[in-house]
Amino acid sequence: MKRGTVVVHKQSSETTTIVDYLIVGGGYAGDVAASALRKSSRDSSILLVSDEEDFPYHRHQLSKEFLLGRRSDKEIMLRRGNFYETQNIEVSLNERARRLIPEEYSLETDKSIIRYEKLLIATGARPKKHDCPGSNLEGIYYLRTIEDARRFRRLLQAKSRVVVVGGGFIGVEVACALSELGMNVSLVIQEETIWEHLLGTEISQYFHNKCTNRGINIIASEEVQSYHGDKVVTAVQTRDQRLDCDFVVTGIGSVPNTEWLTQSGLIIGDGLMVDQNMRTNDPAIYAAGDVACIQDMTLSSPYRTQHWDAAREQGLCAASNMLGGSVAFEHTPSFFTSIFDIWMDQIGIPNRFDSVVVRQKSPDSFVAFYLFGQHIEAGILVNSSADYKALRKLVVNKVCIKDTRALGDMERELGSIAID
Repeated sequence: MKRGTVVVHKQSSETTTIVDYLIVGGGYAGDVAASALRKSSRDSSILLVSDEEDFPYHRHQLSKEFLLGRRSDKEIMLRRGNFYETQNIEVSLNERARRLIPEEYSLETDKSIIRYEKLLIATGARPKKHDCPGSNLEGIYYLRTIEDARRFRRLLQAKSRVVVVGGGFIGVEVACALSELGMNVSLVIQEETIWEHLLGTEISQYFHNKCTNRGINIIASEEVQSYHGDKVVTAVQTRDQRLDCDFVVTGIGSVPNTEWLTQSGLIIGDGLMVDQNMRTNDPAIYAAGDVACIQDMTLSSPYRTQHWDAAREQGLCAASNMLGGSVAFEHTPSFFTSIFDIWMDQIGIPNRFDSVVVRQKSPDSFVAFYLFGQHIEAGILVNSSADYKALRKLVVNKVCIKDTRALGDMERELGSIAID
């Protein structure tokens, strides 16, 4: 049967769509993969299925520019105009995957049956729900989709006191955005300083101070014990404090969207398990983005990297291999965030380091190097994006610095150190 055709079943209302490449998930990984597939295979049929109402968008802007009202719906879309139509990429919105039958190369959704030759699963992750007394009250929100962010923006017109729970990127970004909008913000975190587990004590203290100086009430080394209210949350109880509020925003982690795959025979751990080619244990099925958990033989345990940069690179890697390639995902993680007037880039993950060298340009502009012995394991840039390429070269190559004082020497060009 010809690919890209639709079969109508006479005995039921179901239809079967037959495609060469099926992508389930409308995030960055799925979008990038669809574009890459089309670029290399002009005549194949490509279908992207998303359970959201909107075309793929920049999810990372939801907790920053979009929440602040500085970007419109249209401005955060990944593609402008009629990109998918001109590229002959079919997109089906508001369609949710229900059941995968790999032996039949078949996906059942809430609308149709889709037969595929190669499948990419890029269903992402959803916010982890807080499990404590009162967590089912109204007024407790989670930020993941553009619709979540739209709901927040409507709330802000009438609310003034908010408790944000969680000290990761999402929690801190939301707390700072709401503070900029004039709200009274309390931020509950488990660590002593924000992002301490990501950046270490010395550098995290800088960001912690920035938040407190801008009026955010940080409740550190604490956990939420319960939520209180009649039908709607009105207070948050930690071990030592009761915080009155109009609503709560929670960002305490994520759960990969794999529940619809439990009967598929695919291996599931902390996400859908894939090898370095982004391939699952079924040779016709790949995964990328927040749902993918990579089994890297050089590392002690599988890992998920939840950021747009990894989603993009994994989507490209998966697409290449779906087309018959044999490309391994080898990528130095990079992240970015912005709070108030600070832009931070992070390259690499400082899982192990025994010293930090800071190259200080001004109080609010610096580069920090995380070293293990004399080797650079990771680095961050604060309002110093001009040094991004030089720092990335140092981190990717794990450059050995004989005299680490050179890193902090403003008289020496950072690029020259990378060449040594």
